[in-house]
Amino acid sequence: MIKRIGFNPTGKNYYDFVPPERKQRAIETVQALIDVPCGLRAFVEQTYSSGLGRTVEIVLLPLVAEAPEIDGYILSASGILSDQQMTFHDDAVLLGKRIIDQEFIDLGFGVEDIIPDLQ
Repeated sequence: MIKRIGFNPTGKNYYDFVPPERKQRAIETVQALIDVPCGLRAFVEQTYSSGLGRTVEIVLLPLVAEAPEIDGYILSASGILSDQQMTFHDDAVLLGKRIIDQEFIDLGFGVEDIIPDLQ
């Protein structure tokens, strides 16, 4: 992950990396994953400082938190679907991303009541 995005995200707040115009939607999406609970599958186009880009598939799944002050955790797994001849040896830093498509995954609790514009 460090080689792919150009920095170590450990201990960082995901919302600090979301553009202001998308932050509310990101908060609502993550909260839906925990509250419903449900999963999310997304295809994301990432752009890098080298001018090249790649498409990744990301799957997010909720995990229970035992501490009462924590709503829950999100497990994230991603894989590269396509790229423009980029390798992990490139020094390119992730500059931005664009969601191409996303869908909620029903884990047995339904997804029909999730905020309509998030679907």
